[in-house]
This record gives sequence, C-alpha cells and structure tokens, in this order.
Amino acid sequence: MATSLQYAIPGSFAQTFTAAGTLTAGQLVKMHSVAGQVVACSADTDPFVGVVQSDGAIATEPVSIVTAGPAYILCGGAIPASGNGIGTPDSAGAAVAWTSGGARKQCVKVTGYTGSLTTASGDLVIGNVLAGLVGV
Repeated sequence: MATSLQYAIPGSFAQTFTAAGTLTAGQLVKMHSVAGQVVACSADTDPFVGVVQSDGAIATEPVSIVTAGPAYILCGGAIPASGNGIGTPDSAGAAVAWTSGGARKQCVKVTGYTGSLTTASGDLVIGNVLAGLVGV
C-alpha cells in the first residue's frame, strides 16, 4: 500500500492524490485527465505538480505528492552542479538537466551537489520542488 511517507522530508508540503498508473518514489507527476489523479510526467513541457514521496503506488492507490519544498527526486541522467542543479521531467517522469533552449518551464533543484559532482540515472537525491520557474 502506498500511504507510507518513508521518503518524507521535514519542511515539505505534501498532498494526497490517487495514482492513475504505476508510480515510483521520486518521480515527477502531472495531473491526469480524471480529477484528483496523478500520472508520471512524460515530457519537459508537462506542467508537473510535484514529486512522489510515498513508497510508490499502483493505479487507484493513494499517493503522497510533495508540491513544494524539499523532496527526494529520481534522476533520469546527469544533472550537473554547473547548471545550478536544475532538473525537469523526462519521458519517464525522472528529472534530467534543464536547458535554456528547451521548453522546460517547470523544474526541481538538486541540492548538495557542488563543483563537478553530478547525478546519474537512477539516483534518488534531495532537492526542492520549484514549479513554475522559467529561465533559471
């Protein structure tokens, strides 16, 4: 059952939604066409609402979504510190490096990475949900 908050970080603001499909801890999610349900983001243009913070969920299960503040974020590739640690959704709902030339408007910020240190695909890292940032 997906009601556990084993990935919750103090200071984050989470809301409970219903999963519209299989979700994994740290995935970036968007609203589904059915009210109150969320699904993994599938493009950098998706207006994500937050990050899965429960231990995952399957369709019709409740799932905790951090909509603001610190969260564990699933990485889909390298998010270099040199790019200010800014990430945006990929086709599987994981965070990838934001680029200024893309349509990426919603993002998360990976924290604690400095210098040349970067993330790798599959990493579950601490970051902040920063929905609505443009041109960072």
